[in-house]
Amino acid sequence: MLKRNSSDFFKKNGYSILKLLSSNNISCLKSDLLKKINYKSSNNAKLLNINNLQNFHRLNFTNKEFRNILDNSKRYINLNKDIIKKVNSKIIDNFLKDIWGHSDKKIVWVGNPKLNEIKFNCAGYRIFPPSNNKDKKSIFLDEYHIDSYNNDPKSFVTIWIPICGLSEKFTMDIIPKSHLIDHKSKNLFVKNRKYISRTIKNNFTTKLKSFRPRLKFGEVFIHNPFLFHRGGKNLGNFSRISLEIRIFNKEYFNIKKTFNKEFYY
Repeated sequence: MLKRNSSDFFKKNGYSILKLLSSNNISCLKSDLLKKINYKSSNNAKLLNINNLQNFHRLNFTNKEFRNILDNSKRYINLNKDIIKKVNSKIIDNFLKDIWGHSDKKIVWVGNPKLNEIKFNCAGYRIFPPSNNKDKKSIFLDEYHIDSYNNDPKSFVTIWIPICGLSEKFTMDIIPKSHLIDHKSKNLFVKNRKYISRTIKNNFTTKLKSFRPRLKFGEVFIHNPFLFHRGGKNLGNFSRISLEIRIFNKEYFNIKKTFNKEFYY
């Protein structure tokens, strides 16, 4: 049986789970995220700290503040040198060598490429209030989609980092092996959507089996850009908070070629 942290498991299933971060790394990520939340909101956010960040949904943000914090065009944090060091560690390098043939990479946050919302050495963040919360609802796409910006499965990988919420109640909903499906078929995708991600038609995904992985503290979820996935409902009692680091293949990376406008709606 293939181990889920192996590159062979990744090639077969479209994802792997790696032990990458220390408790100090996660505390630093929480701290950096708190600075961003405080910067983009009222003094109300100062009630949060790294130990109660999961209570984000309980604060009395106005709808305007809530959307401002989750504004897609600025929803990122700068990565500190310790996290960048982790991304450049042997664990990741050896993994990339097995799936790309080399480990030359760029860490790139992407908002809307059409608007040149591209930042280097940054990570995106997402905050999902509990689904049963009446005042604050998720504003993110919750349909199966893929993240690719072109037809090259080796253009990048995504490292998904759970900050608050590790069990199946919180983690992403994925469809293993869906990265092997022919993604060049236009019949697979919904047209005329407001999202950059390419959304899969519901009548296609209902035939496929999905699941939500359980992660341990310090583990990260790394996946292929063509893997079908969605945020999924937050079934827990506290806010699900995650970061995503996109590692682009440096050999292929080119602003004009990597972000193929043919796929943007």
